[in-house]
Amino acid sequence: RELALAVAAVVAQLGFGGPVACGLAGGLIVNGALLRAAFLDAAAALGLDLQPITLVTEPAQGAVRLAQRMIED
Repeated sequence: RELALAVAAVVAQLGFGGPVACGLAGGLIVNGALLRAAFLDAAAALGLDLQPITLVTEPAQGAVRLAQRMIED
C-alpha cells in the first residue's frame, strides 16, 4: 500500500491523466506474484490506471538502451 501511495503521489505531482505506464523492478516484486498482486490491487484501489505494466528483470538492459539512444542522437 505504501508503494502504491508513493506512485499515486508522483502521478498527481506530475499531473498524469489516464493510463500510466509502469515498470516494476526488483526481485521481490518481479518474482513475488503475491506482492505484485497486492501492489496492483492497492494501486487500483487508489484509482491508478497502470498500464502497460512491464516487469523489468534486468535493469542494466534499460541503461544500455538509453546509452544507445544518446549515441544515435
